[in-house]
Amino acid sequence: MLIKTISCYDQQGNKLDKDNFANDLETVQLNGINGNLNFIIYGINNRIPEEYMNFKEKYGIGLIIENCVIDPLSFKRATKNNQIISDYLDKKHGEGWLNELPTKPFGIK
Repeated sequence: MLIKTISCYDQQGNKLDKDNFANDLETVQLNGINGNLNFIIYGINNRIPEEYMNFKEKYGIGLIIENCVIDPLSFKRATKNNQIISDYLDKKHGEGWLNELPTKPFGIK
């Protein structure tokens, strides 16, 4: 398993404590959401169920199925991604979309 760690340093070479995902939501809010949005889930089978195809057609949100082996960084990225999309759908459609989601991806309550 390969894990990539990103560290940030100031001009004097001191390591900074920085969460690489801290500004994701702010960045999305400032730039607006556009393009292809996809929930991220993990599983053995990479075939996207028909229910998700119907969800994508109605809400414009697709699904990416990653390998079933999850490293901590990928788990954090998927959770943050799914939470941002969830917040977006809540603002645009209320909470009714949750009832139409076949299974809840990481990070969605």
